[in-house]
Amino acid sequence: MTRKSRTVLFYFLVAIFLIFVPILIFYFQGYRFDFEKNKVVQTGGLFLKIWPARADLYLNQKFIKKTGFLSGEVLVENLLPKKYQIRVEKENYYPWQKTLEIEERKVTEAKNITLILKDPKFEKLSSGILDFFFLPNQKEVIFLKNGKNGHYLTLFDLEKKVESIIFEEKGAEEILDLRVNQNSKKILLNLAVKERSTFLIIDLQKSKNFWLDFDLLEGTEKILFHPQHPQKLFLIKSLFGKNQLEIFDLEKKELKPLEIPNFLTVEILGQNLLWLDQNGFLKVADLSLKNQKTLNIEPILPKKEKEYQILGSDWLYPLFLKEGETLYLLDPSSQKLVKFFEPVINLKFAEDQKKAVIFNRYEIYLSFFEEILGQPYRAPFEKIFLNRFSEKIGDLFWLSSNYLILLFLIRLRSQKSTIAIK
Repeated sequence: MTRKSRTVLFYFLVAIFLIFVPILIFYFQGYRFDFEKNKVVQTGGLFLKIWPARADLYLNQKFIKKTGFLSGEVLVENLLPKKYQIRVEKENYYPWQKTLEIEERKVTEAKNITLILKDPKFEKLSSGILDFFFLPNQKEVIFLKNGKNGHYLTLFDLEKKVESIIFEEKGAEEILDLRVNQNSKKILLNLAVKERSTFLIIDLQKSKNFWLDFDLLEGTEKILFHPQHPQKLFLIKSLFGKNQLEIFDLEKKELKPLEIPNFLTVEILGQNLLWLDQNGFLKVADLSLKNQKTLNIEPILPKKEKEYQILGSDWLYPLFLKEGETLYLLDPSSQKLVKFFEPVINLKFAEDQKKAVIFNRYEIYLSFFEEILGQPYRAPFEKIFLNRFSEKIGDLFWLSSNYLILLFLIRLRSQKSTIAIK
């Protein structure tokens, strides 16, 4: 090869280097040429978390890849910024699809995709059930039944498939309320007995019942279990037009008043005691009423005709206040109560407390809180519409953290059906 040829080759390679190296650098930095827009753009990504795992992902009808074997996660990189038709499929499951927009230098996420089984197998657990209540351990369920002597309760073990009677009382006319403590060992019943409201403690561990004294309960409207001491109860009373809070020790038979003046409603969330006072301020303290703190700087105007309820997770945030059929969300950034949903029957957190379902008479919505539990956030959260029904919704229950059980009101009788979170 002559010197001239070597020189030409050298400059040719230098030119190739100067042309293609910047192109490669820009390519690996995520730059692509968009032929639809006729310009260079920077790409984005798509991240999905799907249950069950090993599902097929399609973008604009084109198969991309399967999700992870264990995690069910999938990441697709270097996507041109535009809208994509996302479709997730798995054999024997209904497909999930949604249009998502990919933006430059951003990863679009959809973390809570649950595929619904096409042909779920159901088995009969029991018969003659009027209502049911899942225990916090998710391993047992309480059935309310109607017998010859009136209502009675049974406890059904979902693993052992064993059912046993835990309460049967001839004098009990109606069960008004039922609560279970956090370790699923004690059940609190509010009963109508001889036209009076009374309370009964069922100790599942010791297999015995404990009736609370009528005189002790005078004016009691609500009882809450103490999350730290199983032998203690919080009594919310209304006497002489004023609400008061007392704590009762079942073993020592001691009743002690707690100083929370002028409150409208009280709730326990995790290790926190929360209440709404008559001036419209939400307040929080520990269970011994120390370290009190006001959560909202702008009060709401309490209405006498409205019922109030505090709703939230064990991590305190996110925190909601229900006023009649209006649901408010506390925004800790602005320290204001922001209207979140209306009309509403209730809001119920899933077992994992990372999501909650909001429902009214005909519609159900879902909100996810996985990334902000117990942390400051800015309202409002997204409300994802799930479904609308032609029949009235009476109540709703979580079955694990992925499925819902809906109780419909149909011609004065109850009909139960199961749907899954999408």
